[in-house]
Amino acid sequence: MLDQPNERWTSSWRMRTARVIPMTARACAIALAVCALLLATPAQAAVFVVNSTVDSVDALPGDGVCADASGACTLRAAVMETNALAGPDGVNLPAGTYQLTIAGTGEFWAASGDLDVRDDLTLFGAGAETTIIDAAGIDRVLSVVSASLSVNSLTITGGLASDGFGGGVLCSFCDLLSVANTTISGNAAEGSGGGVALFVPQQRARIASTTISGNRAETYGGGVMTLVGELTIRETSISENRANSQGGGVFNWGGTVTLVNSTVSGNVGAGVASQCEGMKPCSGGYTAVYNSTISGNSGGGIHDLWGGACPDHVRAAELTDRRSGIRA
Repeated sequence: MLDQPNERWTSSWRMRTARVIPMTARACAIALAVCALLLATPAQAAVFVVNSTVDSVDALPGDGVCADASGACTLRAAVMETNALAGPDGVNLPAGTYQLTIAGTGEFWAASGDLDVRDDLTLFGAGAETTIIDAAGIDRVLSVVSASLSVNSLTITGGLASDGFGGGVLCSFCDLLSVANTTISGNAAEGSGGGVALFVPQQRARIASTTISGNRAETYGGGVMTLVGELTIRETSISENRANSQGGGVFNWGGTVTLVNSTVSGNVGAGVASQCEGMKPCSGGYTAVYNSTISGNSGGGIHDLWGGACPDHVRAAELTDRRSGIRA
């Protein structure tokens, strides 16, 4: 656990920063994320640096030390430790493949199966090409319950939600989900939301500069499924996902989805499907598309499932490729 910055440390740090060479954009983003955590609640925030790709549990969650029985700081141990500590914390994942191997579903504190996030957490990797979290089909990858999660610069793959929702990430009544510079691919859900499933009432989720591809859902939202709440997707590619019912790329059920400068292509089950929650007047299910490409999707580009029951249901503006059209 990082110590609280003191006046002497801060002064020394300021002197050293004057001599630091320019950092890359990714390094700057990671540094800013760490600083934000420390400044938010300096007495509580911890940033753990994972040093092992082995999947093992923390020896004593809540002691402020990320360490399994051998003393290694693993990804699972780090998440367990942050769950036990109050306040926002961070986990730094160096390059490597972190495969989840401890099987077991129905456990909610990250000791087995998926990585359960129960307190505000930032996960930052060394890049989507080099930092990979692979659930290898034992469970979904990440499950967020009544907390906020920020994911930056890594890959989420191999998740399987056999119990229903969110093969890659399941956000259940979470405060905020933020995903950036990340790849979410090769995940599956026996229900909805092969890549990401969001249940975020009265809160917001943001996905930016991310690739969501090759995910599947048995019902809705092969790439992303959102139920209520607000989801903004910017500068993101959503492609080659599949939903056996609707919304191969994105399924919006009762929420507000805004796509900006993004591409939705090659998905099976319509590129974007939007459905109103309840009968008239609509209580949700609004989709807005700006400066984006929606093309080559099986089942239509934007599918309005209510067929005109809510005239303002789908708002498409400045579509680069209108050939895929809006289908009621």
